[in-house]
Amino acid sequence: ELRELDSQAKVVMITGERGEDCLLLAHDIGANAFLSKHATASEIAKAIDAVASGFNHFPARLRDVLGKRMAAPQLTEREKQLLPLIALGMTAKKAAKELTTLDPSSPISNRTIEIHKGNIKRKFGLTSPSALIAFAMEQGKKIRR
Repeated sequence: ELRELDSQAKVVMITGERGEDCLLLAHDIGANAFLSKHATASEIAKAIDAVASGFNHFPARLRDVLGKRMAAPQLTEREKQLLPLIALGMTAKKAAKELTTLDPSSPISNRTIEIHKGNIKRKFGLTSPSALIAFAMEQGKKIRR
């Protein structure tokens, strides 16, 4: 939302979460830096200086976490069709209706949508609905590039 107001805005995310999901979410939503709430004043200053100078500031483990994601299996065609609907925040019921409308010869149920969402989360190591939405949004950006 901040970037919608100002596309040049810089975002430094400070959180108490230490898990990979939160780190990936910060990366996926386009944060410029990621810090633990336990970071020292000098670590925070270093991150702010880096971001102000046009660089990103993430923990070194981000490379490993992204590497794990990149080694993940590919999406099926149906999962690729579903991702933009996930990015829009559609419910399973609405997504099923939308996909069935697009291809009436291949109807799909909301339960099947939930299975596809679960498969995407499992394949890419996503453990929360917000991580799935951020992932879907990032995939959409890659497709448009």
